[in-house]
Amino acid sequence: MVSKRFPISLRELEVVAIRDVSPRLRRITFGGQQMAAFHANGYDIPPFASEGPDDHVKMFFPHPETGVLTLPTQADGHLNWPSDPRPTSREYTPRSFDPAAGTCDFEFVLHGHGVAGTWAASAKVGDTLFFAGPKASMILPHADWYLVVGDETALPAIGNWLEMLPDGVQVRAIILYEEAAARIELPTQTRAEVSWHHHDPARPETLRNLVAAETLPEGLGFVWGAGEREAIRLLRAHLVEERGFAKSQVDLAAYWHHGVDEAMEMRAYARLDALADLAGPFALRAAATYRLAEHVSAGATTVPALAEASGCDMTYLAPLVPILIDKAVLAGRPEAIELGPLGLILREDDHTREHLDVNAAPGRVDLAWFGLIEALAGGDGYARAHGRSYGDDAVSDALAATFADEHGHMLEDAAEDAAKQMSFGPGAHVVDVRGGEGAFLNEVLERYKDVVGTLVDLPNVSDLAREAFAEAGKTERVTVLGQGKETPLPVGADAYLLGGVLGRLSDEDVIAELSAVQVAMGADSRLFVLEPEVPGDPQWLLTLQLSFGQLRPHDAILPLAGQAGLALVRRVALPDGYGLFEFAKI
Repeated sequence: MVSKRFPISLRELEVVAIRDVSPRLRRITFGGQQMAAFHANGYDIPPFASEGPDDHVKMFFPHPETGVLTLPTQADGHLNWPSDPRPTSREYTPRSFDPAAGTCDFEFVLHGHGVAGTWAASAKVGDTLFFAGPKASMILPHADWYLVVGDETALPAIGNWLEMLPDGVQVRAIILYEEAAARIELPTQTRAEVSWHHHDPARPETLRNLVAAETLPEGLGFVWGAGEREAIRLLRAHLVEERGFAKSQVDLAAYWHHGVDEAMEMRAYARLDALADLAGPFALRAAATYRLAEHVSAGATTVPALAEASGCDMTYLAPLVPILIDKAVLAGRPEAIELGPLGLILREDDHTREHLDVNAAPGRVDLAWFGLIEALAGGDGYARAHGRSYGDDAVSDALAATFADEHGHMLEDAAEDAAKQMSFGPGAHVVDVRGGEGAFLNEVLERYKDVVGTLVDLPNVSDLAREAFAEAGKTERVTVLGQGKETPLPVGADAYLLGGVLGRLSDEDVIAELSAVQVAMGADSRLFVLEPEVPGDPQWLLTLQLSFGQLRPHDAILPLAGQAGLALVRRVALPDGYGLFEFAKI
């Protein structure tokens, strides 16, 4: 279908007339100064326009529970929608638009419930209502014949179709009603065959069956329909799958859902909108990554100044700032930016900011959710989000330090618990393999004052480890070796540590890592493996899987260790789902 588009405009219109077309259908005529062009919020608003048979406008009502009217704000050709609370709106089709008179009719079904029907039942001349749209009008599609169908909620659009189609065009209309009083006259200039059918809304197959019984004319046809959701779903399946209509020949819309409480459905839609909104999550991550809160605090309080300080492109930063103001990350106006309450958190809480910063390990792990669709198809979710695998990221020069730091934060509590389960003689030598900043080894050295240690990891994280041990006052007891995986480990140490390393490796790489340790071990050496169990929380489980792939339960470590020539000495369950495994050389 081809449509003519209009700028989306918010208008306050006035009830100028009310007429009951039938005991169940009320026609309300709206007019007022804002039907014509006007100026609002700094923007020129064009006159109201509606040129298609099934145009839609949003009408805004006070919330049925709180009584609060929430409205979007006018922008340049579109509206900015508040998220909390969301506006309460319903969509209606203009029934008759008179540009010369500056009025437009709308028809409301008086069914005794619903926010719009309740408003219409008590409306009086002089009342006002806010409208938005239409944003587009369908250009009548060319066809040899037309079929228009629907229930009482579709009567305004069906009436428009019958009036707007050219003289002599062949059209059939199938209309469902619950009560005989709903039947009304529908003027038409076409060769129209209009049939009315009583129906029970609890039997959604009625509309589909009526259409299925029709012998449709030869030639190119077009079907328009609207009504109850399940009825429309069944009708669409019949037309497309059974009758073979092309999708371009069918325009169907679900207007309501039988048996669903309107307030509950409204809350469900609001919840869906909130879950589907990507602007907030990505705007927040952009603010964290570019340290916008810090720059604002340092005096960058206009968009140009903030762009210069942060290195952001003005093209994208200019529309981002109002979004961040709306989300309470920033405050004030684009010409005088301040920090909002969320911005204060980003400025002052490094841990929280790093979980949002896409250049920090925790932020990159969280952003792997962007790759969920790829992962569900068997691909690498993390690589889809970041362009390379978690393993490649973790050893890259640009990111190795942040991954090592996050590894240490995640391991430190479990490392303290694990150290309590070990025992070493005086002067024992302990080697921490792939230890990052040395969280595991540091806890062992903290508990056993006469033990010396060696940390082995990639050269690009060795400086981080040296800084950590210096800060802990253990420099004289630790040797840090920056070397690649192909370089042999120090041999004959009393104990070797692998903390939080195996869980993110493939089975093949686990065997290779354990074998490298096994080769270095002496006859009396011990290997202590500290690993988290697969988490029970589904969200955290999926977060980790998107980065690491299939997670390995503790029991799966044992056969891999056996293939590497290691025998289990003991296994200790630790708090927070961690496990400590002690192995000896076979």
